[in-house]
Amino acid sequence: MLPPPPPPPQRPELSLSPRGVPLCQAGIEMAPWGSAGEDRRLFACPVKAGFAPCCPLAPENHPDWRCRPEAKMAPVVNLSVEQNPRLCPPVPRNSSRFQDLYRLRSTCERSFSVKKEHFELERARHRRRSFWLIRLYLMAILQHVRAWVADKDPRDLLDHLLGRSRERAAA
Repeated sequence: MLPPPPPPPQRPELSLSPRGVPLCQAGIEMAPWGSAGEDRRLFACPVKAGFAPCCPLAPENHPDWRCRPEAKMAPVVNLSVEQNPRLCPPVPRNSSRFQDLYRLRSTCERSFSVKKEHFELERARHRRRSFWLIRLYLMAILQHVRAWVADKDPRDLLDHLLGRSRERAAA
């Protein structure tokens, strides 16, 4: 899992989840709640927004406890899109438009995504360029092997790799 991104320079007190969503006092992701004007994204308390059943800070004998009962949606955080383009992109990540654009990524972008996320390329701590190059070559080989064997039956693949036909292997 990736570490959380650093907080925006304008809001050092704000803690973020690994996905870049502001965290409430209880440490859970706040709920996206639309906009607070042009180019501002609004995040509300996940319990009051209905995204979480109860607050983790609530006492056990009082499960309907709220951190700020007098406010309708508080605590609320709003972030500027202009100051935080990664956290608040112009096209919200949970919209259907974003999903359509995400599907249009090129093959290179998809390949880089696999290398960075699934093979955790950025967690490697190499100093030499040759080590990075070897690691990238191995990841590319692994990606190709995964594509080649994705639709094959494991027994057929093993027989093919060992050079035997399926009939002789069954006998």
